[in-house]
Amino acid sequence: MPMSSLPIVRRETDVLIVGAGGAGCFAALKAAGRGANVIVLNKVPWLGGNTMIARAGYSAAMAANDPRDNPDIHFHDTVRGGDYMGNQRLLKVLCQKNVEATLDLLEWGAAFRKGPDGRLDQGKTPNAGHTYPRAVRVAGEYSHVGKVIMDLLQLRMKERRIEVIGNVMVTRLLISRGKVAGAVGVDWRSGSLLVFNAKAVVVATGGTGRLYRYTDNPTYMTGDGHAVMADAGAEMVDMEFCDFQLAAFYPPQIFGYPPNCSGWLAAGGILLNSRGERFFSRYFPDRPNEAECLRTEINKAAAWEILEGRGSPNGMVYLNCSGVPRDWMMTARKDMVSHFKRAGVDLTWQPMEVAPANHTCLGGLRVDEHAESSTIGGLFAAGESVGGWGGSNRLGGNALAAALGTGIIAGESAAARSRDLPLPGIDEDQVAGERSRIQGLLGRKEGVKAGEIKSRVQEVIQENLWLKRNAEGLQSTVKKLEALEKEALPDLYVPRGRRTARYLWLREALEAANLVRCGRMVAAAALAREESRGSHQRTDFPEIDNVKWLKNIILHQDDGTLKVRTEPVTPAGVPLP
Repeated sequence: MPMSSLPIVRRETDVLIVGAGGAGCFAALKAAGRGANVIVLNKVPWLGGNTMIARAGYSAAMAANDPRDNPDIHFHDTVRGGDYMGNQRLLKVLCQKNVEATLDLLEWGAAFRKGPDGRLDQGKTPNAGHTYPRAVRVAGEYSHVGKVIMDLLQLRMKERRIEVIGNVMVTRLLISRGKVAGAVGVDWRSGSLLVFNAKAVVVATGGTGRLYRYTDNPTYMTGDGHAVMADAGAEMVDMEFCDFQLAAFYPPQIFGYPPNCSGWLAAGGILLNSRGERFFSRYFPDRPNEAECLRTEINKAAAWEILEGRGSPNGMVYLNCSGVPRDWMMTARKDMVSHFKRAGVDLTWQPMEVAPANHTCLGGLRVDEHAESSTIGGLFAAGESVGGWGGSNRLGGNALAAALGTGIIAGESAAARSRDLPLPGIDEDQVAGERSRIQGLLGRKEGVKAGEIKSRVQEVIQENLWLKRNAEGLQSTVKKLEALEKEALPDLYVPRGRRTARYLWLREALEAANLVRCGRMVAAAALAREESRGSHQRTDFPEIDNVKWLKNIILHQDDGTLKVRTEPVTPAGVPLP
């Protein structure tokens, strides 16, 4: 059989879930619990996604250490923390549902930190931006909360016998009469084209971290869900906003390692530039130390030091931990001390080199409070695939909280949507068109390789869409990405090679195309927002502008053209400033 033939395999289900991180797994469990037949697709063989990089903990208003706390206060904190850009209707439900998620995890045996009385221990002091202490952490000073959660979710998925199909990359959503009808995916191990007919689809594919050279996201976080939703005609919102976090990028062995710098700073670490200056007060003189700065503030300061030539020879700043108590370092961060020592850095006296890394995507599908698309019926999103869950800046601990909360919302809503409905018809022309597109990649004998396109995207995004943006750079980025889409993507090809390797290269080619499309959306939205808000920092519009810009930027594809418009933020419980 010719390699480019792409045999078709067809499946039917009530709810199709794309992505198997914390959001996708919670969506699957809740949809199955409501009686829906569920199939979960995952691009890689293992479950986890970005949930697996969640380390320090997450936020949930459990009122364990302060009885005054509740989900409504968490909701208010989240709206304010995101500079009022968030989807208030969605956030109100999300802050309730992540309490439900926490109760589920506790019932399933999660080893969360507890006090001597056996009750959940959420700490004594609130994290920055939170009114009350509401951190949910794993037992131990610094344990891998994401892994603990994913281990539990994977066990529950097996117990419920929910079908998970790995190594499948969804490449197109199927739409019929303005509603979702399923999806097309490629099994990049076997080379089959999988066609799923579904009553509802939940996209939970994570974020767009690999748009940037500096990111702590896994290599497969290439904005696949964002790209296919936009290509299907769905409205996307808040694409100019993302969350950065200091990560280590030198030596090369630890490139992209997320050392949770906020914990080191709180324990006595300090940030220095190449001149040995403690620079945070240059930008935020009212803050007593780095630990009191919001994440967006400390990342802005670090990025600007680097861009103005005061960074290390490797293009970073220094996190000096010599003032951190040794007993804390060797207990709370023992694994990290060992990890850096293997790379040749002794943190007891040598600084680590860090830079702001793309950490969390805040833009995504524009949804209502049920996590359903504003324009395509039956299309839902969860986790970083949702837009509006963080606004312009998410509070610490809210990323995993949002993944769990929106996972529950999307799963329950998708099950309700699919109940008592017949399977929708599939437009076979859409299937044929997608098959032809992928066969074209496999059949092309020469052209541009995926790695070259990925590098070009990351270069222009890192240069002009980091934490220092301006019209000139953004306009240049838009033009370069448009040129890539028009000139390079038609020549994208998959090199010849062994069958297994070739299908992996096919996956990389599809990822490269998705990065170009996501980059265009991010650049267009950033160019449109003429103010500075959250991590979106415009040097030509350096101030926040609540008079003109309490608006969301909405993007959609119209006959192949990316259209941009704005709509005023709609309050639903928290008044706008």
